[in-house]
Amino acid sequence: MPRYKETLARMGLARCKAEQIREKDGISLWRVYSPQGSRVLKVFERPEDRREIQAYELLRALGVPTIRVLAQTQDALLLEDLEASPIWRLGTQADMDDPAVARALAAWYRQLHATGRVYPGLAKLISENDCFTQRHMRALAQAMPDEAFWPRLLDCLPTLRRRIDAFSHTLTYNDFHWSNLAIARDGAAAAMFDYHMMGRGYVYADLRNVTSSLSPAAGRAFLEAYGPFDPAEQLADALLSELYSLWAATQRKSFPRWALPAVEKLHNGTLLRNLEKIMMEEPQTMNNHITIRPETPDDHHAVELLSRDASLGYYKDEADAHLHAHKTRKHRLFLPELSFVAELDGKPAGSIMYTKSKLITKGKTYRDTVCLQRLSVAPWAQGRGVGAALVRHTLPLAKEMGYRAVLFHGNPDYYPRLGFRPAFEFGVGREPSEHFHCMELYEGALDGISHGRYVEMDVRLPKWQVRLYNRRFPPPDTSWVKPIEVLLDQLEPLARKAIAGLGLKTLYQMCRQSERSVAALPGIDAAALETIRRVMRECNYGWGTQQEHEGGTA
Repeated sequence: MPRYKETLARMGLARCKAEQIREKDGISLWRVYSPQGSRVLKVFERPEDRREIQAYELLRALGVPTIRVLAQTQDALLLEDLEASPIWRLGTQADMDDPAVARALAAWYRQLHATGRVYPGLAKLISENDCFTQRHMRALAQAMPDEAFWPRLLDCLPTLRRRIDAFSHTLTYNDFHWSNLAIARDGAAAAMFDYHMMGRGYVYADLRNVTSSLSPAAGRAFLEAYGPFDPAEQLADALLSELYSLWAATQRKSFPRWALPAVEKLHNGTLLRNLEKIMMEEPQTMNNHITIRPETPDDHHAVELLSRDASLGYYKDEADAHLHAHKTRKHRLFLPELSFVAELDGKPAGSIMYTKSKLITKGKTYRDTVCLQRLSVAPWAQGRGVGAALVRHTLPLAKEMGYRAVLFHGNPDYYPRLGFRPAFEFGVGREPSEHFHCMELYEGALDGISHGRYVEMDVRLPKWQVRLYNRRFPPPDTSWVKPIEVLLDQLEPLARKAIAGLGLKTLYQMCRQSERSVAALPGIDAAALETIRRVMRECNYGWGTQQEHEGGTA
């Protein structure tokens, strides 16, 4: 008995007529005519292709829209027939020019990526990035030699690998084509199907896959509807996508035509130039083993200890970040869905917390904004991209939850590097402040606001409560906190007088002073600024518009 008939018998459809639609690479499609209407049977000959069955189960569990699965076995799926579906229709080439379809498609990808970030089994999934190893790249260099590119790539590969691993990973579809697209008949939604290539990766790989197939207008509509993405991923993807094409092509019996453009870019120097651009870019995330996961009650003590240690020497008074974190969790405005922990080498290295906030302007109240209440990075983990990874991980989630913007007070030089702008530029506040930051989570989210008043969580932290709460924690290690004299001793008299006039006690407190405000002080010239940067860098503190790492606390 043919395999498809055996499968239909197991599904209770042995008497149904079936006709083959196509067969390719061990996957066969059949249209099945049952009393309830036509169905599509998909049979997987090879075990490695059967992961698509698990992919449908996973997406259903995560709430990501898919076409209906009517029955399944260990090697086959019975799906609704889109040609007869009252809900969906098959995509067409013409849909690639339609901005409305592009926006609906962006919503599906946004949901896939948002839910995929918190999927506990993400690390177990396959990734296109798994091919970027010394062994695979050496084999690729032998298959298609280039004297300029391959030695340079192999030399940079450890650094490149660290940057790839430090991206915020999620579920990625990886196989966009209009023939795999389902569109709601009322035009309100879209979804992809055929998940045999779904795995783990960074967001921009999917965005590039989609937009390269769309018209310019539809591509713009897709990106606008999708929202913010990490520009560091876009920079790296210009190289990584071509390298993966070359590697995948060499795994086939005959070299495919679709990989020829990548070969041309290898030999005309494009790949080498893209590699050099990546290596010249200051790293945003620089560790092999950053893992971001939702905070649990078991993390509370460790996160509060981390928050206290991260803020030692940052404030003039006693560090109270641990009590602030504790009270934030208990506040009615706390958003536990946006509370995450970053682990580095298996240890808690950073945490992030948000609360609801609101803007009030011209009699209108916008309640759908959030405040970044705490971003803390352990002293031993600073300078390794933990803070940036936490921010980039949570911004799309906040957008997915329906919030318009993120506003907060923080490091005046660090956060603009992540895309934040002064809140005053959005009409928030009555005077500019370089410490008050804002980011719209979609274009035009704060249009029409003028002199808006920002209201956020109010938490009181009396000194007696801080000292009482301190008893729950071991004494802090203050050996890494440097006095301001470390800097003052290396400045010329006029510059020393200007910095001393700020009244700072520790070097860490310099992080609260922007480079622009320090440059405006009398006695501070270009040589003094360079000395400040050097001293801060030597003591592992980020400072100035050229700083390489995040501060320890928001």
